[in-house]
Amino acid sequence: MRRLSTLLALTLITAAPNYSQVKTVAEYTQQVQELANRIDLKTANDYIDRNHGEILREWIAITEINAPSGHEQQRAKYIESLLRKYKLDDVHYDSAGNLIAVRKGAGGGPVIVFDAHMDTCFSQVCKSKRRSATARFTRPESATIRVTSKRC
Repeated sequence: MRRLSTLLALTLITAAPNYSQVKTVAEYTQQVQELANRIDLKTANDYIDRNHGEILREWIAITEINAPSGHEQQRAKYIESLLRKYKLDDVHYDSAGNLIAVRKGAGGGPVIVFDAHMDTCFSQVCKSKRRSATARFTRPESATIRVTSKRC
């Protein structure tokens, strides 16, 4: 997932904002391959490969925290602790209660925003417990992640 997100984000950043220009599939494929061959992306992907088990355990821990819509505070606090552990530059909540974290870049490039929901479709009384989890990274442009939880 991280590998796919990284490649997608970088493809979007490097793509020209001229929407009238249409690229062929081969051109997009070449662009993705060029990105995948960058040393900084290879380093990031190597990190993911080396820490696969830890990353999966982290995802499982997050999914096991019950967070029905409007009651995501416990999950947010857990994710906040992770973000602080990773020493992001600024971790805070906005006036609406959204968890926000900033990691300043070093290269002077464009701002990149990652956005995600923390709520689940489980009821507030449901205890979510992982039934199974797999994460498989088969090639730079694809990732398969599945975390299955029991429902009430």
